Amino acid sequence: MAFILPLLWLFFAAFDGEAIFQTKIPRHWNLKNFAAIMTKDQTSLPLWNGFLISAVVTVIILACALTPPPDTGPSSTSSSSTPSYSAPACRSPV
Repeated sequence: MAFILPLLWLFFAAFDGEAIFQTKIPRHWNLKNFAAIMTKDQTSLPLWNGFLISAVVTVIILACALTPPPDTGPSSTSSSSTPSYSAPACRSPV
């Protein structure tokens, strides 16, 4: 139950215009705290940055996953009962 008090403070402080480090129900509920952080510098640019980084990483991962393994030459004709497997090497497209 000790974890519930910080969660309550987080919820109530978000809607309290005069939030302090004390858990209390706000007298006047408002959305001014949300409006204060919804600026281009606080919201739009970090969201765009996160999208751009995840898109680039996704392209690199897909390029690595879709790259065929390198040719290892002629296969040996040994009479081994267990087949050997080598993981494909990732060649970066950059």
